[in-house]
This record gives sequence, C-alpha cells and structure tokens, in this order.
Amino acid sequence: MGANCMTVVCLPFALALSLALSLALSLAAAGCKKTVEPLDADGDGFDSDVDCNDADAAINPDAVEVCDAVDNNCDGAVDDADSALDLSTATTFYTDADTDGYGDLAAPVQACLQPAGAVTTSTDCDDTAAAVHPGAGEVCNDIDDDCDGTVDVEASDALTWHLDADGDSFGDPAQTIVACSVPKGYVADGSDCDDARADVSPDGVETCNGLDDDCDPATTEDGMATWLADAGTVADWTDHFDGTAGAPATLSLDQPGSLVLCDGTFYAKLQVAADVTLRSQGGDASAVLLDAGGSGSAIALSGDGLSLTVADLTVVGGDGEYNADLYAQGGGGLLCTGASSLRLDHVVLTGGTAFYGANLATVGCDTDLADSVIEGGYASIGAGALMIDGAHTWQRVVVRDNQADYTAGGLYVGSWLTTSVPVDLDEVWLDANDSGSYAPAAWLGGVDLLWTGSAKTTSGATGSTTTTGEGPALMFSSGSFVFDVVDFGTSAGGDDNVVPELRTAGGHDYVADDDRSFTCGDTVCGTGTTWSLGGSDSSESVAGYVLGDVVQADEWGTIEAFAMDFTVSGSCTSHPYVASSTDPAGGTWTRLWSGSSATMAASGSVSADSVGVLAEPGLYYALLIGVTCGAGSYPNVLETFGTGSTEAGLGTATGYVFATYAGSWDDTAVFNYIGGGWVPFSQRMEETRLLLSMPGLR
Repeated sequence: MGANCMTVVCLPFALALSLALSLALSLAAAGCKKTVEPLDADGDGFDSDVDCNDADAAINPDAVEVCDAVDNNCDGAVDDADSALDLSTATTFYTDADTDGYGDLAAPVQACLQPAGAVTTSTDCDDTAAAVHPGAGEVCNDIDDDCDGTVDVEASDALTWHLDADGDSFGDPAQTIVACSVPKGYVADGSDCDDARADVSPDGVETCNGLDDDCDPATTEDGMATWLADAGTVADWTDHFDGTAGAPATLSLDQPGSLVLCDGTFYAKLQVAADVTLRSQGGDASAVLLDAGGSGSAIALSGDGLSLTVADLTVVGGDGEYNADLYAQGGGGLLCTGASSLRLDHVVLTGGTAFYGANLATVGCDTDLADSVIEGGYASIGAGALMIDGAHTWQRVVVRDNQADYTAGGLYVGSWLTTSVPVDLDEVWLDANDSGSYAPAAWLGGVDLLWTGSAKTTSGATGSTTTTGEGPALMFSSGSFVFDVVDFGTSAGGDDNVVPELRTAGGHDYVADDDRSFTCGDTVCGTGTTWSLGGSDSSESVAGYVLGDVVQADEWGTIEAFAMDFTVSGSCTSHPYVASSTDPAGGTWTRLWSGSSATMAASGSVSADSVGVLAEPGLYYALLIGVTCGAGSYPNVLETFGTGSTEAGLGTATGYVFATYAGSWDDTAVFNYIGGGWVPFSQRMEETRLLLSMPGLR
C-alpha cells in the first residue's frame, strides 16, 4: 500500500465539504486515491448526490413540486416549468382573448405566475369582443354590452316611450318606459292630456264638453255648443248659433237628446218638440246666457207627453209670442203648452216681457223648479210667472222685482180646465214684486196650495207694492191654502207688504207677519176667537135707529163677524154695518161694510156674518145694527152695550155710537158717541159678540 490512506467520516455538509476538499487535495498531492461517500445532511433520506438541497428536508426527489419558486422535487424544473407541478397550489387565471382586461370563464388557465393573455377576472361574457365586458356602457345593439345578463336594458342611447292606454297614438307623459325598441302599448309621443279617452289628444278637435279635446289649454270652449242625441251620436252645434242680438237664430229641437252650451251668450230661440235637456257645460248659470233678443219666447215647448229640463243657465231677453191657448202673447222667457212636464234646476229667468207670464208661462204643463230665480219680468198679468192648470212643485225658488201693469206681479196660478191646481211651494220667496192695481205678490185661483218654510229661511211674500198703494198683496180666488211657517214681512224689518196682505174670495182681508202658520178657505183665514161686549138693561121705544159698540184697534186683525141679542114688539128689520173713524167723539165715520137686511124675529140675535173687515191699529171700529120698525113697533133690548174699557181681542171696547136711522145711510156719517159710561136707551141690543181671526195668525 503506498502512502498512508484514511477513511473519511461524514460531517455536517459545509464542514464536510471543506474537509473533503482539503483532504482530496492532500491525498492527491500524496498520490492517495480513495472514493468519497455521499452524505444526507438534512435527513430526508436522500444523499447529497441526489438531493438538490441537502440542507432542506422538504426538498428531495420525492417532494411535490408546488408554486414557490423552488425546485421542490430536484428534477431541475421550477414551478410552471415542471410538468409535475401540483396544480392545486397554482392560481386560476382566465384567458383574455380580446385583451379587454376581463377573462373568459370557459377558458381557465392554472399557473403559478400570471401567463401572458390571461387575467384574474372571469366575467367577460364575450371574449371575442373587446367592447363587451363588465362596466362597459350598454347601448342599443341587441348585445349584453355590460355583461349583466340583460340585453339593451338601461342602454345609454335608449328612448323614452309613453303608455298609450286609449290607443290614440299619443301617450301619457307620466307613464313611461325607457327601452331601445317600442314596447307593446307604448308610443314615442307623450303629449296626451287624457290617456283614458281616445277622443282627447293633440289631434283632437275642441268641442263643448268640458274636456281639453286638443290638449291645448289655450284653446277655449267659450261660445261652443254640443248636441248629444239619445241615439248616441254627438255633434258640434256651434255653427247653429249664428244669430245676433238683432237677429237671433231659431233652432228646432224635435229629436230627443241634450243640448249643451259652454260659457257665452247665445242669441237664439229654441222650439222644443221632443224630450230634451238644455244645460250649461260648466254648471254656472251666470256664465251661459240664452238671449232671445226681444223677438219671441226664448224657449217654447209645445205638445203632450214631453219633458223639458233646463239646468244651470240664464234665459234673458224673451218677448212672448201670441199663443192660442192663452189667447194672448205669453211666456217671454219660457213658454210651455200641452200636457207636458217642465223642470228648471239652477236657472235664472230674467228680463222677459209678455202680456201673460213675462218670464214663464205654462198652460197645462206641470212644473218642477229648484234653486232658481225668476226676476225682472214685465207683463200685464203674471209678470214673474203665469201658470194655468197642471201641477206645480217649487223648491228654493226666488221670484223678485217683477212688475205687472194690472195684477200678479210675482205669480199667477189659475184653474181654467181643471177643478183645482196643486201647488207645493217649499222655501219659495216672492219679494219686491209690484203691480198696477192689486195682488203684486200672487193671484191664486182654483188652487190647492201648500206653502212651507222654516224659521231659519225666508219663505213667503215680502216687500210687495202697488201703484195705488192698496192691497191685497196676495189674492185668493178660490181653493184651499195652507201656510206652514211662512213669512209676510214686518214693518220693523222694512219688508212689509202693501195692506191688506191677504184677501180671500169672500172678500175677507188679513195681515200677517213672519213665521206664521194658518189655513185659508174661500172666505176665512185662520181660526176665529169670540169676545163678548155687554152692558145694562133699559126700556124705551124708538122705531128707527142705528147703534153699535166701538172698539179701538191696537193691532192688526180681521173682524170676521158679530151678533147682538134682542126682543121685538111688532115688525122690525135689521141691517148690519161696520164703520171706522179716527175720532169717535164727533168725528166722521166711514162705512167699510154692510150686510144684508133681515126681518127680526120676536126674539133672538141679529147676526153680521162673513164681515172680513181688516182693523188697522189706532183706528176706531163701530159694529153697527140699523133697525127700522113699522108703525107701533119697536125692539126691546134685554141688555145694553158696554161703555167701559173692555178687552176686545185686537184692541179695547171703548163705548158705543147711535143715531136715528131710516133704513140706509151714506158712506160717511156722524154718530153720537158714548164712552166711559152708559146712557139709558131701551132700543139697544143685549150683547155684542165679536169674532176675530187674525190675532191667531200674528
């Protein structure tokens, strides 16, 4: 064996390597040849001759290659270069073929390091189009540009479409959808002002219907008219109203339907021969005037079985035409003849002229009026309204400021062909009407009247005047008349009527004030109250005299009747009278009433029935019996007149008057007056019984 040789013991790698190199050099220098055995410094089971990092036990040929930039399995390839790479440690990248920064979910790439042409996001919905990716602007192109799963939704260049619910090609500005193409039921034009009506649109034609037909607020309906036929057709009738104040148009309404007038003045006369409704569109009676221009009745309904309704307008300027049923000119504002019906609702009839019924005249027609005014009419009879026959129901109607040359400035109702005319007036006010002679408020003949009111409203007749200054304000020719809480004005309120205020067919006169309830017949109004006026016995004989009790009135009242007891010796005749005076002691007495003469029985009463004299406050009234007897005959009285101050209902019995009597006397006379005491006078009646009605009404 040559030079001395040694066995090399394995040491830690760095030290072993250093020693090995030194030893090798020494051996080589010494000419000693010996093989060095490999070491497993990291204890991973692999010697350094195969372990590429014998200092790291995790690195050896059996290790799994992972993404950490280390050759874990000592095969000379690192990470992505090693086909044995454990891909679970790699990152998933996505191919970005269109280089828009968003990858294709369907083209994943696993690698440790991001490969070229790949990205970390996988939300590109079209990797062939760089303009398509999340965040891209959606435009109308049938492509999901922003990859949100919808196509063309919220596209930047989408259009606004408007719901066209009525199918008139114009949409609702408030009902919109933004879309690239027009949705079903939508249109591009959003200028419809009523999408519930196909006849209303910017292409519409403005008519009188209360609608903005052409969707242009500047277009007015004023002066327009529309005919709505019951058959369903609608026609613009504006051209029919081509009249002027001097030459009003004449329109014939002979088909059933409705004529609607918009705000304005229409110079026309309407001749109605069908079931027709005439109304204003806006519901304001003051805004629509039907003016006949003084050349005839503004509205004339003729025929049987027809119905005319007029609502929410003013009828003016009518001058009644001759009518065969009236035998005169009648119905300047409205004339209705025949067995038809007329209804007025919120209507003003004003300024009409005629011989009969300046504003309203009816013959045979039924009337139904509500919330209406009849005013400013001028006629000979019935300046406000004249109604012959028919039945009439009025509610909340005012008849005012009408003037009649003769009678019935406010209202005339009469029965010509029927036995009675039903009239129901509820809160109807006849105010400030005037007539030339009498009945300025109303003349009612052959009428069954029910007139009702309330304490809170004015219903009745007030402020009625006559040219002569004499009454009555209301004249009842015949019938029955019921008043329930009805007003007749008061002097304190300044709205009293001319006196007397009421006169019955029997000639009885009455005065009433506000909120009065009573009933009138042909002769008497109200319920009478009897007052007795008495004195002492006496015995003298005078064959011819007139005498009676005196009552001073201190309130309005009506002397309905009076009676006196007596006995007669022989043949005598009685004759009752009522006279008045301002001064009973020496003043002149004016005869107001005289009854029929009657033969006096041996004993009993002399009655003065159905007197009806209205007593005025402050005046004195003598209740007189004139007696004439044959030769040797005279009346004997059991009891004399009272001469003290005795209550007499409407005032005070103050004494009595007497004078000689030859069977008659002039309209005025001077009587002996005894007041404050009694003078014996045997030919006096036993007792005066005074029947008064009106104190019960007041």
